[in-house]
Amino acid sequence: MNYNMYSKKKNQYKPDRKLVYRVRQLIRRISEFNENTGQDEGTTRLCFSQQERQAINYLKQFLNNEKLNKPGVNKILVKQDGIGNLYGIRHAPHENYIMVGSHIDTVPNGGNFDGVVGVIAGIIALKTIPIANLNYGLISTTWRCEESSRFGVPYLGSRYAMDMLTNKHKLLKSKLKNDKLLNEYINSNIRIINSERLRAYIELHIEQGPILVQAQRKIGIVIAIAGNYRFDLEINGKPGHTGAVPMHLRDDAVRKATRAIHIIFEKTNEINYNAKPENELRVSASNIIVENGTRTRIPSNVKIEFDIRSGDLEKLKEMREFIHYLVNKHNYVLNEVNPYGIEKPVLMDGNLIDKQESILKQYKIPYLIMPSGAGHDAKILSKAGVSSGMLFIPSIDGISHAPEERSTYPGVALGVDIVMRLIEKINRERIGK
Repeated sequence: MNYNMYSKKKNQYKPDRKLVYRVRQLIRRISEFNENTGQDEGTTRLCFSQQERQAINYLKQFLNNEKLNKPGVNKILVKQDGIGNLYGIRHAPHENYIMVGSHIDTVPNGGNFDGVVGVIAGIIALKTIPIANLNYGLISTTWRCEESSRFGVPYLGSRYAMDMLTNKHKLLKSKLKNDKLLNEYINSNIRIINSERLRAYIELHIEQGPILVQAQRKIGIVIAIAGNYRFDLEINGKPGHTGAVPMHLRDDAVRKATRAIHIIFEKTNEINYNAKPENELRVSASNIIVENGTRTRIPSNVKIEFDIRSGDLEKLKEMREFIHYLVNKHNYVLNEVNPYGIEKPVLMDGNLIDKQESILKQYKIPYLIMPSGAGHDAKILSKAGVSSGMLFIPSIDGISHAPEERSTYPGVALGVDIVMRLIEKINRERIGK
């Protein structure tokens, strides 16, 4: 393979300008599809929004533009399934495929690297790797609705593709049928992908944390993706005038809510005692809503959205049992977001991990083997029985899901290059080289 991405010179790696340019061009172009207009507001491209659809239409045009293909690249078929996932497909002698992808939807006021780097990795690989180097077919994928920001449930696109939408997820989908933007997509019978024909799924992603930067590593090999337990607590009190009701007679929902948060964090510290960093519980009271709150009214209703993650399923189970105990003791109202209560952690494919490590050692690229605390579509593909692997590139200052989210373009290009080398390595082993 001759992508000339990195050549060793004085113990440094010099990025190929053409690949860095292509990476920068695609990321900047996708960033233009943004609900926000202010420079400091970040990117808002919610799933099923007009901005997300416009970005997907741009990628569709980009995939269809054969002038941008490298010599030796065979025809790319561009398809969308019933929920609007976008696929670029190249056939090869073998009936199975390697898939590379991620998402382009964002959280409100997020960044433009989360998910996007994995999408462009698949598209660049699709338009770059010559057919002579492929024995397996190749699919680039742009998943819809990976983020949970709009509907409270993540990975709707990949769940749909893998036929893993539960009845609860389908209820969410049915609510969208009156949306004019969605009418063409809401068709549960249009599926493009057969998971049994996927040889591997590869996802490049920003780390979204500070570990790679602090360790001074260029690439992270993901060994596992954390599970999560997401729930909402509703805590009720009694309204009253803030000046007329004495403190000892109040039933203040905010005071009760702050005590509940404190108790949950204390329990977190107890469970995490002596835990390894990759197995610790990571707990966030991510959103606190005081209903009908005014300065002069005692709060009577508070809703708290909790997000709890860990690579250790037993710790997640222990915390869930504690939450149920707390709810029963204090008469809180509990709403568990996941239909099954806990989204279990998943391991990445050991064979793909070995291949990634072999490539990085060969080219003397400093790397770290690490878990992912954030969730990704690779989790769904792995649960569907597809051999799945993930690579991280560093996030500047460890910031993500914020306007300050950044990664360097040469860093993204390195990740794209490693993905292409991994694709070819899988193919070489298939044809016995």
